[in-house]
Parts: sequence; C-alpha cells; structure tokens
Amino acid sequence: MELGIIGFWHSGKTTVFNVLCKGRAETFRHTEDGSRVHLATVKIRDHRAEALAEKFQPPKTTLATTRIIDVDAPPSTLEEADTSHHTSILESQLRHLATADVWLAVVRGFSAQDLPPPDVRKEMTNIVLELILSDLSKIENRLPRLEKTLKKVAGKEKEQLLLEKKVLLSAKEVLEEQRPLTELSLTEEEEKLLRGFQFASQKPILFIINTADDDPHASENLCQQLKEEFNSPSYDVISVNAEIEKEILELPPEEQEEFLQDYKIEVPASERIIQRILKLLKMNVFYTINQNELHVWLIKENSSALEAAGMVHSDFARGFIRAEVLNWQELIKADGFASARREGIVRAEGKSYSVQDGDVINFLFSV
Repeated sequence: MELGIIGFWHSGKTTVFNVLCKGRAETFRHTEDGSRVHLATVKIRDHRAEALAEKFQPPKTTLATTRIIDVDAPPSTLEEADTSHHTSILESQLRHLATADVWLAVVRGFSAQDLPPPDVRKEMTNIVLELILSDLSKIENRLPRLEKTLKKVAGKEKEQLLLEKKVLLSAKEVLEEQRPLTELSLTEEEEKLLRGFQFASQKPILFIINTADDDPHASENLCQQLKEEFNSPSYDVISVNAEIEKEILELPPEEQEEFLQDYKIEVPASERIIQRILKLLKMNVFYTINQNELHVWLIKENSSALEAAGMVHSDFARGFIRAEVLNWQELIKADGFASARREGIVRAEGKSYSVQDGDVINFLFSV
C-alpha cells in the first residue's frame, strides 16, 4: 500500500508526512527537476495484533506496513510562486507519485501571516480539478499517437487498440465535464486496460484539513459538512492539527500521553489517517500465527481464501486443501487453535471463502 501526499504551497503537507512517519523519514532522493522526494515505510499499528501477541507471546510479530511519499516542489517552481493558487506545484508532485494507491490531499485550514484566509472548500475543489486536468492532458497526448498506430496494425492488436481508444474517449468525456475518473463505470477488462496510465483522478482521496483548531468537535462538524458536499464513496475528509501532533511526537514517550489528553486527542493522527485509508481502499486485515511468528496481512475486501493463501506463500495456494478460520477474539477466548478445534468452533473453509476483517487463518496444504 502506497500513500502519495499532495497539496498546494503552505498547506503543511510535509508536516503531515513527519507526523505519519513520526519524524523519521527513511530516505530521500533528488530528482532531475530539483524536487526532493521524501520516502518512509511505516508499520501500521494494530491493536488486535497487540492483543494476540500479548496472549500468545510469539517470538516475532510482523506488522503490515505502508509506504509514504511526499514531494517538495522544485526550487524553480517555488521562486515563481506567491501567495496565490499555483497549479504547477501540484503537477510537479504528481510526476513523482504515479504509483500511489491513494492520495492524502493536505488542505490549509489555518491562518498564517502573509497568507490570505484559508478557503478549504475552494482548495479541495482546486485539487480535484488539477487531478482532472492532469488526466485530460494524458489522454489528449495519447489519442493522436493511438490513431497513428491504428493505421499500421491489424488483427487482435488492432482490436485491443480500438478498445483502448473507446475507453479513453469515454474517460475524456467524463473529464471534460469536470468529473473525476472515479465516476467512470468500467468493466474488469477496461479497468485493466487503464491501469497502466495511473490516472490521478482515478485514485481515492483522503482530504486532510490541516487546522489550528483546538476544538476537535468543531473540526469533526466541518469534516462531515465537507464530506456531504464532496459526495463520493472515493473521498473522505479528516481534520488534523499537524503542528501540534508533530510537537507532541518530539516529546519523550512518557510525556506524550499527557499532552494528547490535554489537547483532547483520543487517537493520534497517524492512526486515524491510516484507518481511514484502509476503509477508502476497502482493505481487510487477517492474521496468521504459529509458534514462531504472528503476521498481519492486508487484503482487498471480497478476496478469497486462495488469494490470501498465495499472499502468505505460493506453496499454500498451489497445494491448498482448506483454511481453518477463527475470528481473532474467538482465538483469544479459546486459548489457541488446538483448544478451539476441541471446542468445535474452528470453521473449515474452501478456496472460495471470502476473507473477513479480523480472521485468523491456518492454511492446510500439500505440495
């Protein structure tokens, strides 16, 4: 799972990045255009995994991880920028974030000296429009080249290219209506065909309102209003006081809990953001556990037991016999798989079983 952080100048997106990776970026690299790309791989905190580990004491616990990417605008872009809206800054980010699965779109919700008052709705609208314009530009560049190629090919290759043209024209029509490609209905074949384009408006968006508001309830009300206004199952809205959360993370661990309570932060921003992303991407979590390791796995909703087996090990899928399945709470209550089998509460599931969030699975296989 890869998260791409986008946002206009002064939105505080790099502060959000520091909050998500707890101020410890693993590495960064400079690009040809002078941009600086910050990279971090972050372990996803899992309270259920913590409960399983406490109960069964495995020698090793492997948590799921997510990769986070944040791009600084190139110096040439910043030199030209003033306090107004600058599309080139967002476009310079998108060029380095094509592989992201989801956007974390940071929106300025705080006042600052030398900046106009924040306009959250306008900034959210501008971000969506810039994603749409980026995709429209890709399609307009591709279609003329596609027409030239169509004149030189025949047979199945031509059929495939004609299908591509049909889908791109449908996408272009949606984009020209200033609608994102998340609103484009596609067959499985068409979806696969478009995947290589990495269209920006086809990715879900978590809008992060970076606010200085110390009243979490006021922020929640604003987020709910914005979510209703930007009505889409592919969008979600959350508010974060990134500067405060960053300062708390810089404190000694024993002091952090006290300050979180002082600011009425029940769950740290890093955890809230990741949980919202899992919902946006429609991801489930399942677990495998043995005498050596507890392992946390992320899997798409409606994925089969066979697909889950293949994630754990290719041999598990190749020689799949059945899956023994138990909810994580049932496993803790039963004191392990052995006693759960004796109690008759372990379910035997086949290849087509749809993996549920919170399942603990023991795969039986033969190769």
